[in-house]
Amino acid sequence: MARSAHFTTVTSTVTAKLLGGGSASTFYGIYASNSLSTAVYYVKLFWEGTGTAPPATLGQAQPATTLPTAGTSIPHLTIPVNVESATVPGGIAEVASVPLNMGGRIWYWVSAAPGDTDTTVLATGGDVVTLIYD
Repeated sequence: MARSAHFTTVTSTVTAKLLGGGSASTFYGIYASNSLSTAVYYVKLFWEGTGTAPPATLGQAQPATTLPTAGTSIPHLTIPVNVESATVPGGIAEVASVPLNMGGRIWYWVSAAPGDTDTTVLATGGDVVTLIYD
């Protein structure tokens, strides 16, 4: 499968959104900026199907489960997006050093605090987030 990029501006709502990909999506990294907010914000990733029965055959996706809900579902990966400063111009620009595949479609949401079930919205709507996946 070819790599894709999902571009979004962070909104003032906290809802789970389908990133895309197939039944066994791989996350390659993130490019994000934080020049509008005055605090760190958090991008949370959830692999649909993770945490259920193991796949029948190695390399296959796990069975689909209930779709994730921000504030209820526990994210599998939480990525902090730092505030722009003299030492971190434009916030962050990070890419995962190792691709991650946890066996399902990838969902994401953004909140103002790191807690697993946090649904605090960003006061300014945040900045720009680009997620790399296939």
